Amino acid sequence: MATLKEISAQYASAQPQQVEDITVNCPVLDIAQFYPTNKGLHHAYEKIEEIGEAGFVAMDAPLPSADISKKLETEDLGILGFNVEAPVDKLTDLYGRNDPFASYLAEKSPLIIRKSAMSVEKQLIALFLAYANQIGNIESAGGSGQGHAIMAVRFTEDNFCGLYDPNGFGQGAMFDVLPLSGGGAYKNSSGVTCYGADFKSYLDFLLDNTKCVGAICNIDATHKPTADMIDDMLAKAHAGEDGVTRIITHPMTMKYIRAIKGNALSMNVKDMDFSRAIGSWDQVPITTSYNQGTEGLFSNIVVA
Repeated sequence: MATLKEISAQYASAQPQQVEDITVNCPVLDIAQFYPTNKGLHHAYEKIEEIGEAGFVAMDAPLPSADISKKLETEDLGILGFNVEAPVDKLTDLYGRNDPFASYLAEKSPLIIRKSAMSVEKQLIALFLAYANQIGNIESAGGSGQGHAIMAVRFTEDNFCGLYDPNGFGQGAMFDVLPLSGGGAYKNSSGVTCYGADFKSYLDFLLDNTKCVGAICNIDATHKPTADMIDDMLAKAHAGEDGVTRIITHPMTMKYIRAIKGNALSMNVKDMDFSRAIGSWDQVPITTSYNQGTEGLFSNIVVA
């Protein structure tokens, strides 16, 4: 597995700034682990339904069967993309007559990529939480359903990870740029003469492991997570097993985690700085993202 920055260094070194634009405001996309597809824009994988177990037997006794029951599944890649279109007269006025659309793209596309990536990250966080809710690996802190959430995610190869096509970087960039009308001017649907281009990157996420995510939702000022709840969340995600585990939450929720730390905080007369920073929980790194919204979807969860 690899992060988007590692993938970019290997396949998209011609335009390294693109991956920076994707991740600069998206810390979850920055730490997410991606796995190469085995069929281009599709990924075939075996969904393990049952695994036999070894056991101790008497001398000369038959060994227990350890067959693995599998089901072949296929995941299609999605498209992270957008279209850019600008009128010829406007481009000429702003950038002159020497390839004005290229100048326009160089200025505007990074802003579009950043905003688009933030939207994708918000959808991904919601996807993690919805999956945790679906498999019963979520606990409510007791709020109204409009609070924040904390989740533990363990990225593992071939069943809980991002997917990318290793052959999909023909232009040496994270995004393929496809000029419309062969790069020439054309009339759009409103009859305006324009230049245009499509930006496409083929990525997706495969969530197919019930032991890779745990969450606490409905957290607010009067309904806070406890240390035991965070420990239980990590246990549901099997933190410490193979793969890469991260705790993900909104920066506003960190004050509740810091409050737990504060109970054990000690200082002496030589300390010159009062730091309430906390970067991990039991050695599991914490990633905060402003792209995480409130979790109203989980108002139906009750405290056990």
